[in-house]
Amino acid sequence: MLLTGQCLCGNVNYRCETEPESMQYCHCDTCRRVTGSAFNIGVGVPKDSLNVTGEVKSYTHTNGVTREFCPNCGTPLWTVGSK
Repeated sequence: MLLTGQCLCGNVNYRCETEPESMQYCHCDTCRRVTGSAFNIGVGVPKDSLNVTGEVKSYTHTNGVTREFCPNCGTPLWTVGSK
């Protein structure tokens, strides 16, 4: 399976050719705040299988979960450390 994407401005691109390990649908307060929507859909892949080009910034929440985003346009990209 090929997963690709980019941020709104195109400065960050990602590509993954590994089958997803998990898929999640979440509507907790944190996920709703991150997306500005009623829910968040996530696809879990091994971190070392994600090929990223461009600069990424991160924010670590008090629960230990790190959310990474484009520093130019602010697009949320992925989360590290969630289960």
